[in-house]
Amino acid sequence: MNDYKTRLLMEMTLKIREAGTYNLIRIVTSLIWLIEALYVFLGYGNYDIFYFILAVICLISWFHMGKKHKTAMVEFYELEKEYIENFEDENI
Repeated sequence: MNDYKTRLLMEMTLKIREAGTYNLIRIVTSLIWLIEALYVFLGYGNYDIFYFILAVICLISWFHMGKKHKTAMVEFYELEKEYIENFEDENI
């Protein structure tokens, strides 16, 4: 039973780390697009095809990482529910 508890705790930890990684990627892509938008807005760049390609890539990755983050959190909550069902009466 102790191995099962350890496995659940490890999986929960990995899911939280996975969700944090997806959130970090989301923040980085947002910052990349923000810097590029400011660069163009301040007049140092032009509205060319590179700007729009970068905007589309950042937008798609932003939504995709959001979905992956939500999926990882749902899996974490399922693991947490399973942990609570099996080990709620034990002391930490």
